[in-house]
Amino acid sequence: MKKQLVSLFLIFALTMFFVLMPEIEVYAGDEIVNIPDPILEKLLRRELDKYEGNITKADMESLKRFYGGLR
Repeated sequence: MKKQLVSLFLIFALTMFFVLMPEIEVYAGDEIVNIPDPILEKLLRRELDKYEGNITKADMESLKRFYGGLR
């Protein structure tokens, strides 16, 4: 009886832990990309349609082609 109670408590505790545990997600895409050339940054921002905020690795990975302002 005692083993069953301990097992039941353990199952309950683990279930509650996973249900109530806050989700922590880390994305490498949140890494900020440094673009030292202001002209290149302006062209990239136009291509990404992202005129404010940091340019991230995920933003850069979303580019399929980049012609540097030439279309």
